[in-house]
Amino acid sequence: MATALLSDVAAPTRLIIAHRPTTAARADRVAWLEAGRVRGVGTHESLWRREPDYRAVFAG
Repeated sequence: MATALLSDVAAPTRLIIAHRPTTAARADRVAWLEAGRVRGVGTHESLWRREPDYRAVFAG
C-alpha cells in the first residue's frame, strides 16, 4: 500500500481506503466518510487534532 502512495506514476490522483493512521497520514488530503456522508475533509493531522470521533475510527 505504501508503494501506491509514494511511487511516481503517470496518474497522480489516487483514491485509497485507509484503516491505519499511518496510511492516512501519508495522504495529501483525507475525506472522512461515515454512513455514506462526508464528516470532514483535511489533512490527517488536522482531523486527528480536532475530531475525537475521527481518532476513534483508528482505535482498535
